Amino acid sequence: MRIADLKGTYDAIFSLGDLCLASMQLEKFDLRPYAGPLDWMASYNLADVNRLLGNHFANFMNYENLVVEKRVSDQLYLVRETYYDMLSNHDFFTHNNFPPYLAAYPEVKAKYVACSGSWKKWLPQTASFLYARKDRSSMPRSFRRCCQALSRMISGCC
Repeated sequence: MRIADLKGTYDAIFSLGDLCLASMQLEKFDLRPYAGPLDWMASYNLADVNRLLGNHFANFMNYENLVVEKRVSDQLYLVRETYYDMLSNHDFFTHNNFPPYLAAYPEVKAKYVACSGSWKKWLPQTASFLYARKDRSSMPRSFRRCCQALSRMISGCC
């Protein structure tokens, strides 16, 4: 795909993850209508994102699927969401989480439920939108499946 093919007017631009770069750039240029559920998640495999979208976020960030990978700074833990194999690097602070117990989990889960709920409600009402994802993959089939999963969400099909 060429950048010229993407030029146009969009009602919204959403991040589909990979790393935080897409979200950071959307935020920097004031292009995010609101925080999306994948804005600050690392999702290395587009097939996992497709599965998440196809499942309408079911089981996403459930407590039993969270594993503390490591302490990444004085302030944050890196937490893996194992059901969809994604990483959270911005949600679990060291001052109020004590691995393996994640005391902040109820607030974090509520944030993701709200983000995914808003996103699912807003998406069908949007006439023209663009999805941004920094992806190292060059697998067209994964991108086609992503488009199919998004199309099902928009039309309300399962």
